[in-house]
Amino acid sequence: MPTLKYKADDRALVYLGCLFALVLLMWNTGFNAFGYFLLLFFSMTMAVVAHNTSHMGMFEEKWANKVMDYVVSMAYGNPIFAWTPTHANNHHIYANREGDEAISWRWTNKNTWWMALLYYPMCAYYQTKLVNPYLGRLWRTRRKDFFVTISEHVVFYGYMAVLFYIDWRKALLFALIPQQFSLWCVHFFNYVQHVDCDLDSKWNHSRNFTGKWLNAFLFNNGYHFVHHWKPMAHWSELEDLHAQVQHLIHPELQFKNVWAHLGRQYVIGAFVENPPPDFTGHIGSEERQKAPPVPETWSGYTSRFPGEVKPAVVGAPPPVVRRATAKKKKAA
Repeated sequence: MPTLKYKADDRALVYLGCLFALVLLMWNTGFNAFGYFLLLFFSMTMAVVAHNTSHMGMFEEKWANKVMDYVVSMAYGNPIFAWTPTHANNHHIYANREGDEAISWRWTNKNTWWMALLYYPMCAYYQTKLVNPYLGRLWRTRRKDFFVTISEHVVFYGYMAVLFYIDWRKALLFALIPQQFSLWCVHFFNYVQHVDCDLDSKWNHSRNFTGKWLNAFLFNNGYHFVHHWKPMAHWSELEDLHAQVQHLIHPELQFKNVWAHLGRQYVIGAFVENPPPDFTGHIGSEERQKAPPVPETWSGYTSRFPGEVKPAVVGAPPPVVRRATAKKKKAA
């Protein structure tokens, strides 16, 4: 039997079991409103499980982690390996700054309900451009890893093909729609946790939700800053890590009640604009991050709204200058 690295990941295994049990139950007995609500809930949690799995495998054994990649991919709606080029190798390096294909400010500087809704399809389009070059590098430099990675495509799309062959209506209702909901949720989380933050700050670049129930259900996903700070820390450690640095994070980037924030920002904010946080004089914005490397390629800022060029960060020091370093000349 495989061995869990952290006992806390029992929760992820239970969630996985519940999701597939619900799919099997409703596939055989028909649609049930309460059951479908639970299916969407567990699908949402699979987005977080997929994210956590991409950073750290659950098991000590390598083969068990690969099997888990297959299983989580089927529950989540996309092969897990895609997190490497789009998340670990891009978002964690640039963190909503120039070079991040998941920037919250590509189409508008403003934190709006319509941008929150459209953030997933926007990211899906731009982040996909990172996947093929990653696979190409694997093919050229690590051929064995290339085939292991491609096996996730084979398993995931094979699973979906079988479901659609058996009954395309049930596959659409009980598999594809929950998977797309999962993918939308994980992008929505990322948008809310980065938009209107101080991009170049060492401590104020992410928004955090510290409520007990949210983090209990979603594997401490609300503690976003410390995940960027310690990306290889296990999710069960994030609450304690947040406690160590919360005094350095702006109060308006720490919320206990996620629903209150979402209601204020996207329901009330649809009629009355909410001002972004003011970072003037805040200790968390005094220390700046190092400039990220100049990206090899970047899709850039595409807003067509008049007067919008980059995010307007109230009270923050000037942005870190990002310049390409001159290439060293080859010795004669």
